[in-house]
Amino acid sequence: MQKLSFFTAAIIMGWLSMAADSAVQIDPGPSTLKANVHATGHNFEAVAKNLKCDIRIDSETGFPTKATVSFNVLDLGTENDKRDKEMFHWLDSEHYPEISYTFDSWKSDDHKVARGHLSIHGVNLPIETPIEIDRRGERLLIDGSFEIDTTRFNLEVIKKMLFLKVDPLLKISFHIEGKVQS
Repeated sequence: MQKLSFFTAAIIMGWLSMAADSAVQIDPGPSTLKANVHATGHNFEAVAKNLKCDIRIDSETGFPTKATVSFNVLDLGTENDKRDKEMFHWLDSEHYPEISYTFDSWKSDDHKVARGHLSIHGVNLPIETPIEIDRRGERLLIDGSFEIDTTRFNLEVIKKMLFLKVDPLLKISFHIEGKVQS
């Protein structure tokens, strides 16, 4: 009888902890991830399409408790087919087809800086990301940005001829919109 009571209590506690989190259904239209790239003589933007997101928020606080965001490298685009092909080769998209971010925790109780891991080119590194969260009824908007040094992900600095170079420091920005599921 005690085993049954313990088992029943465990199921109820598990159910209550799941009930505290709400899933977020992502709206792919306005949700974007962009990398601002600086190269010798010009700048350009690489935009990720078809973001795959699994976000759960605490129903009471409205802050994420779980988040994973990923996309296929071939869904990155710069509006220049030749540059995109070179980018896919540089990222070794055949061996490393996906880029992903996984939320781990909040830096402090104010929920303004998220800690997580970014995985690019088979390298998984910790990052801290300042985040703004806006809840408008059922709508959830998450915005943030951070910088990465692509050489830390074992990606070579892109150089062409003797003087053309792509800066390995990229500014990544994201905007994610979704509807909180009840």
